[in-house]
Amino acid sequence: MVETLSIAVIGAPGVGKTSIIRQFVFNDFSEVYKPTRTRYVYRPSVILNGNMYELNILDVPPITSFPSSSSQRASVAVFRSSSTALDDKENPDDNAMFYI
Repeated sequence: MVETLSIAVIGAPGVGKTSIIRQFVFNDFSEVYKPTRTRYVYRPSVILNGNMYELNILDVPPITSFPSSSSQRASVAVFRSSSTALDDKENPDDNAMFYI
């Protein structure tokens, strides 16, 4: 069975959210800044420790109220959830927020 993981990459304008995604998905990096105007979902598959995962990586336009100088000192936050974690109140650790 292939597990699906959903990942949302959010953050302040101009911090490299799309660049991080494209580097992971395509092993590609562009020096040219092009602001994200609309939502886009990347759907790569990965094999990790012999298990296959389908990823839904959501790239969203900048969030102008995102706290780029928050106590976590993060400019980008990545939210990850397994396909069942949002409905599973007994295993909240299946959801995770990472700050970059």
